[in-house]
Amino acid sequence: MYVDAVQRLDINAGLLVEYAPGLVCAADCAAYRALRASLLAPLVGSGAIAITLSALWVHTGYWPADRLVRVCSVRVKSRARRKPPPEERQSIAGLCLTTLPRTITDIFHQEELHLAITCALEVARRRLLKADEWDAVARSLAGRQHAPARSALRAIALR
Repeated sequence: MYVDAVQRLDINAGLLVEYAPGLVCAADCAAYRALRASLLAPLVGSGAIAITLSALWVHTGYWPADRLVRVCSVRVKSRARRKPPPEERQSIAGLCLTTLPRTITDIFHQEELHLAITCALEVARRRLLKADEWDAVARSLAGRQHAPARSALRAIALR
């Protein structure tokens, strides 16, 4: 499915929101977390968990401008290394998704550093995490390859 030219104009004007490839809704329908979760729930399905950018979109309404809209999920019964444990999951309007700290951690693990920092700054702008939660996210990023990410997160925590 693709968004047609008229819908693209409405998306650019802020009247519509593309929440999955080729699927749009009125911007008012995606104004709150529960509404965004109810839009994604049928696409993710009952046996899956929304993760990374999809979970971030539900929590904040933010989707990075340089990324194509896609549905990011992992099956509950998968053996994937990145499958979140039960304490790092939550349910909003029937959608199972990762908690916000776990979402930020996963984004830093799976996306480019500049994109992950942009997403973290969007969360910080909305003041959705406390300083100790930012520190916990920074501690969860182990290894030398994540040193710049830890520095960025600690700077955000001081804000």
